[in-house]
Amino acid sequence: MVEEQLQSTKEYFFHLIKKNGPDPIDYETLDDHLKNLLRLADDQSRRRDWPALRADLTDILRPECLQGRALHKPRGYPGDFWLLDQIYLEAICEIPILIKWDRYFQRQAAAIAVRNRKSYFLRQLVDLNRMVPTGTILEIGAASGRQYQQWFTSDPNSKLTFHAVELDPLALELARKLNHDFLDKISFIQKSPARFSPSRCYDLIWIPGYADYLTASELARFLQKWFQYLNPSGQLIFGNFLSGNPSQAYMEIIGDWYLLYRTPEELLEISKMAIPQAKKIEFRTEPQKVNGFIHLYN
Repeated sequence: MVEEQLQSTKEYFFHLIKKNGPDPIDYETLDDHLKNLLRLADDQSRRRDWPALRADLTDILRPECLQGRALHKPRGYPGDFWLLDQIYLEAICEIPILIKWDRYFQRQAAAIAVRNRKSYFLRQLVDLNRMVPTGTILEIGAASGRQYQQWFTSDPNSKLTFHAVELDPLALELARKLNHDFLDKISFIQKSPARFSPSRCYDLIWIPGYADYLTASELARFLQKWFQYLNPSGQLIFGNFLSGNPSQAYMEIIGDWYLLYRTPEELLEISKMAIPQAKKIEFRTEPQKVNGFIHLYN
């Protein structure tokens, strides 16, 4: 059964390659092929068959395109700053045989959820700016810093200040370039979150993507570390992709990109066990209900 589905999926990819990639009318069929392959897979087929499938698709998995970048991980970690920034910009590769594949990538539920996550953060800044106009924000995992550029471009007079923690030096190089006009309001800090301990507290701590890669016990310890750096009445918000992500099969089979998915109930349980002293804990989500957010109030 697995072999039959693998062969069927491979043949459908070859069909799409012959016409330079999928058109929108093909998206649902391609999704179904990948989801069926994921549903039937066992550990052996994941280790043996999926790399073999990728090896047959090298022409459309070049690092110049989004799915190729996701697979090759040139920065050494999944979902690097450049890939996230290209998702924010809805950028499309200019190489003719890869254009349609980038369009398919950008219409994935996961890519839309990443864009929604940035919009969600900006809405939190609007709320904070209204309540605490001189508020301070700590972000763990700042990536390209596109979010700050968008915020200060929309409100150049904003008095919010940011501390942005990011380990990747190329990410910080791009972030400083994008925000060169706002560097008096943003402090970029090149450190691993595990090695960074702030010297102050914050009104908002935003952790967009780390939970996707942490076990439950690791996430609990992570939350315990950062919650102590909240000001009175401050809040910590972290995101986690939810179980049932429609893009999971595409991400894992084609991109070799794995997340730790959780249900809303699991996120609430971890948060309550980790931070029993929180005044309030809320679960929210973005419009697609692919990316969930936990708000922990001090």
